[in-house]
Amino acid sequence: KVFLVLSLMMSGSVLLAAPFYDKLAHLFQFAHEVSGENWWLLTLLSFVIVLFVIGLPTILSGALLPAAVAIIDPGKKHTGQGVGMVVLHNTTGAVLGSLVAGFIMVPAFGLLNSFKYLAVVNLIMVFILALHFRQKGGARRMVPSVAIAGILLVFVPMSWDAKLINSGVYCYASKYTKMGGMERVLSEERILEVIEGRDCTVAVHESVDGDFRFFSVNGKTDGGTGGDMSTQFLIGQIPLMLHQAPKDVLVIGLGTGLTLNGMSSHPVENINCVEISPEVVKAEKYFKEFNGNALAEPNVNLFVTDGRNLLFTNTKKYDVIVSEPSNPWQSGNSNLFTDDFYQIAVDRLKEGGLFCQWIGLYDITVDNLQIVSQTFLHNFPRALVFKSGSDLILIGSSSPLKIDYQRMKSRFSNKKIAEIMDSINLRSPGDLIAKHYLFDEATLTSLAGNAILNTDDLPTLEYSAHHNIGDNTLGAFQMDNMAAINETIPSKTMLPVRNLGSQKQAVAQALRELGAGYAMVGSNAIAKHFMAKAASID
Repeated sequence: KVFLVLSLMMSGSVLLAAPFYDKLAHLFQFAHEVSGENWWLLTLLSFVIVLFVIGLPTILSGALLPAAVAIIDPGKKHTGQGVGMVVLHNTTGAVLGSLVAGFIMVPAFGLLNSFKYLAVVNLIMVFILALHFRQKGGARRMVPSVAIAGILLVFVPMSWDAKLINSGVYCYASKYTKMGGMERVLSEERILEVIEGRDCTVAVHESVDGDFRFFSVNGKTDGGTGGDMSTQFLIGQIPLMLHQAPKDVLVIGLGTGLTLNGMSSHPVENINCVEISPEVVKAEKYFKEFNGNALAEPNVNLFVTDGRNLLFTNTKKYDVIVSEPSNPWQSGNSNLFTDDFYQIAVDRLKEGGLFCQWIGLYDITVDNLQIVSQTFLHNFPRALVFKSGSDLILIGSSSPLKIDYQRMKSRFSNKKIAEIMDSINLRSPGDLIAKHYLFDEATLTSLAGNAILNTDDLPTLEYSAHHNIGDNTLGAFQMDNMAAINETIPSKTMLPVRNLGSQKQAVAQALRELGAGYAMVGSNAIAKHFMAKAASID
C-alpha cells in the first residue's frame, strides 16, 4: 500500500507541475534581479528554485526504495538480498530510462509530452500492481481509481509558452531588465517552430513585424538576420579572399547557413560543413531565402557530427577552416577554444592554410579575451584581426599573412560575392579594409600579454566566464574590451596590404578606394593620405 501511494504521489507531482515549468523563467528573472552582480547569491537562488521543482519527486523516489524492499522481503529475513534486488533493477531501469527518454521520447514527443507519458506509464504500473496485490478496504478502490484518472490525463492537451521556455533568461536576464522586462521584450517576437532533440532545444524566432529572424539553442541566440548578419558573412568571405587558391574548406557549425552563402562562388572545389545538432539542420529551412539555399550547392557537403571529433579522426587537410561558435563559456562550444583543439586544427591545415575564429566581445571580460588571444597565437603565430560590430574575427596561420588587394578585388568582381558584400555595405576591398581591419599578430601579442593558455585540462574560459553571464555589467564588457584593444593599437601602423596593382592606374584606383573607405568611417586623416597618394600617381 505504501509503495502504491508513493508511486501515485510521484506521478502526480510530475503531472501537476510539468505544465508550469515554463513559468520558472519569471522566477529565474527575479533571482537575477535580486542578486545583481553577486554570482554566489544567484547560484544559491537558482538552486532553491530547482530544489522547489525536483525536491518532492526526488524525495518520493528515494522513499520508494525501502517500500520496494518491504514488498520483496515482507518478513525481513533476507533484507540484504532484497536491497540488492531492488538496487539491481533500479540501476537497470535508470540506464534504460535515460536511453529511452533522451534518445527516443524527447526527439519524438518533446520534453513536456515525455514528462506526461512517463508519468502515465508509472500510473499504469501502479494500476497493475494494485490489482495484483488486491488491497482490502478503501485503498483497494482508491488506488486503481486515482491511477485510472491519472492515465486519462494522457488525453488532456498540455503546452508551454514557447517564448518563455526559450527565453534564455540565464544569459539575457540583464537585457530583459534594461529593456523594460521580459514580457515586453518577448512580446516583440513570435516563435515559428520549436525543435526538441536529444542534445538541445532549437527555437526559430521572428520579430512581429517580420523584419528579422533568428534561432536560439537552449535559449541562447546563435545566429540570425539581424545585427550579427555581417559577421556571419565575413567569417566565410575574409579567409577565402585572403587565401591564394582555396580548394578544400571546412566550416564548423551550420548556424543559419549565411556563412556558407557565397563561399561556393570562390574557386573552391569542396566545402565540408559539420554541425553537431540535427535540430539546427532542421531549423536551417527558415533561412534558405537569406543563405541562398547554400546546402544545395554541389560542392557543399553536410556532416551531422561533432566538428572537433571529425577533425581528430579524419586526416583530410584543408586550405581554410572556419570555426563559427563564438562563445567560449558555452558548454559544448568551449572545447573549440582550447590549445588542444587548435593543435588539431594546425595539423589539418595544408601549407599556407588559414584558420578563422569568431569571438564575441559582449560576454567575456578583458582577461578572458587575453586568454583567447594567447591560446590562438600559441598555435597560429601569424594573424590578422578584423572587427564586425561586437565581434572579432581572428585569421591565423603558420605563414606570413598579407592582404593581396588585387586578389581581393578580383573576388569582389564575382557577381554573387559582390551582391553579398553589397548587402553589408562593402563595395570594394578598400571598404572592407577600412571598416573591418584592426591589426596583425604584433598588436594581438601585446593584447594577450602574459595570459595563460586555455587547455582541455584547465578550461579557464568555460568556467571563469560563467560568473559573468547574467551580470548587470554585461553591457560594459564590449566597451572594456574595445578600450583594451584601442590602448594596444599603436598610433602609427603599416597596413599589411600588398599588390595594389601592376599598373599606375590600378594602384591609383586602389588608393582611392582605400581613401573612400576610411572617409566613410570618419578616419579623415588616413583618407586624405590615400587620396593624396592617388592624386600624385595620376
